[in-house]
Amino acid sequence: ASTLRLEVERRDIEVARVTSRLAEAMETLETERAKSTAQAREAEARLVERNAVATERDSLLKKLAAAEELAGELDAAKAAAEAKLIAADAMNAELRAEADAWMKRAEVLEKDL
Repeated sequence: ASTLRLEVERRDIEVARVTSRLAEAMETLETERAKSTAQAREAEARLVERNAVATERDSLLKKLAAAEELAGELDAAKAAAEAKLIAADAMNAELRAEADAWMKRAEVLEKDL
């Protein structure tokens, strides 16, 4: 009976050791799971932040494209205005020359009278 009792005690000790190791392993597993969950949350937060930055970047790129298009339109309008100004200057020069010619004719007619 004492041999049987020693065997039972030995097995109880072994079960206690295995149970202790199992508890440690479960605790380690739970710690690792908590770390993994925290890392996953951090990664998700970074992803959300990156998406927000990408959305803002896309918005800024659209605004830049619109500004560049507007700048092109303004350049075209400026070129058209400059062309009109050049044409107006040319017409003004023609009118001035014509007026000078008429003035000279008037002077000649005045002298003839």
